[in-house]
Amino acid sequence: MASASLSYILDRFKISIGAWLVGTFITALLVGMLLQQTFRYFRLYPKESWLMKCWVIAAVVLQLFTTAMIMYTSYDYLVTHYLDPAVFLGRNIWSSGTVPLIGALGNLVCESFFARRVYMIGPRYRVVVFSAMAMILTSCGFFVALAVQVYTSDASSASPFSGWLPTSASVLLLAGDVQLTAVLVYVLHQGRSGIRRTDSMVDLLIAYAISTGSLICILNVASLVVCVVFPHDVIFSASTLVL
Repeated sequence: MASASLSYILDRFKISIGAWLVGTFITALLVGMLLQQTFRYFRLYPKESWLMKCWVIAAVVLQLFTTAMIMYTSYDYLVTHYLDPAVFLGRNIWSSGTVPLIGALGNLVCESFFARRVYMIGPRYRVVVFSAMAMILTSCGFFVALAVQVYTSDASSASPFSGWLPTSASVLLLAGDVQLTAVLVYVLHQGRSGIRRTDSMVDLLIAYAISTGSLICILNVASLVVCVVFPHDVIFSASTLVL
């Protein structure tokens, strides 16, 4: 019975840690792109306000810290405790609980940047901003609750990462993203003047808004689907960690 239980735990974690490792690889790749874009930002806009510079720095630092925790978790399970199945019978590693906690704060910083842009458009769209930010803040609350659950549960439990917490967080974050992206695209489209040169610039801005917003939405949808289909594993981490 004990060997069967241990075999079940190892099979489940083989899939879950595998997904976590895939997410680690993709996250490391995107962090490299983030650092390159950050370097270009400070080179191209040296006169940008200190508020915006601090905003960018905060987002980058939070992402770097989250990535470090993701890598540390992978290293601990796959290197430090290699061929040590007993690690899955004890407490979850502390860094795995830090990831949703700091990641939620990073999401809030990034999403608030887009919310600020929509807020500055005019009073007409501020209701959308308040609605989106309420959903995003609630999503952060679910991620914090998930972190607490990870800290207080064993690695051999049903699944400290699964259940309604990550699913609800993904749904709310997706809903907030869709609202902000839709407003930005709508306002830019309404700003078309009929002048070819101006419209080309507007089309470029619309493409930028769609590409950045849609990527986040796609990852949130993928995370949501995996959470529902595989509720007892952390397979969703392959897409969630990238966020």
